[in-house]
Amino acid sequence: MIYLTFIPARSSPGATCATGPSYGRSCSRSTGVFHLAARVSVQESVLYPREYNDVNVGGTVSLVEAIRDVGVKRVVFASSATVYGPQPNQPVSEDARTHPQVPYAVSKLAAEYYIFALGELNRIETVALRIFNAYGPGQRVPPAHSSVIPLYVKNILSGASLVIHGKGQQTRDFVYIDDVVDALVVAATAPDVNGAIINIGSGEETSINQLIATLGQVTDGNRRLSRIRSREAASAAWWPTSVKPNRSSAIALGFRSNPGCNE
Repeated sequence: MIYLTFIPARSSPGATCATGPSYGRSCSRSTGVFHLAARVSVQESVLYPREYNDVNVGGTVSLVEAIRDVGVKRVVFASSATVYGPQPNQPVSEDARTHPQVPYAVSKLAAEYYIFALGELNRIETVALRIFNAYGPGQRVPPAHSSVIPLYVKNILSGASLVIHGKGQQTRDFVYIDDVVDALVVAATAPDVNGAIINIGSGEETSINQLIATLGQVTDGNRRLSRIRSREAASAAWWPTSVKPNRSSAIALGFRSNPGCNE
């Protein structure tokens, strides 16, 4: 029988990661562990880089130590496409050189290195999924620095304005949460993926303008737009615009995501 343990994400400002015995008790009967725990706000990480390092990097090391001590065989790590940073060539494949621009992205890349190094040293199979812009039902809308899709949906339904930075031509690869979950589950048992880095995205670019038009159609709501002059490149630099479709994710996992948010 295969036992799998989820280490859940914690994104509140005061969140910390458990260490040592706490992880050990959680993982003691597990064959595999999904590591999703992290602080995840890009903008917040700029203000609190030490805290992001302590939780995202230090917490990862504590987890892998516990995994080593109880004999877990595989770790699936939820990494982030932010590790790529700005890329001259789009769409982005796993072979692209990483160029993280913010502390959150640095912490995710450092966590990858720790997982792979400690996994190899301790004969633990490791897989890192670099997840692009995930969205789906129940996604929280914090008071500041919210993800764009849940924020826009909330504002359309409430009649509030949609703030657009620049011309709205910046693009992202939006991937539905069900596809992310499917990829995580498959990665837990797929053969021959030890040490793999796999992009998880839809393979489609969607501009902010396209997103707003799609959300307006889906919600049948009025869209009040408020455009703000800004340096689009500055906000776009943290994320590559699209994952290269059907590369290692399809080959290694037998996984194929659905089309982007337009569907």
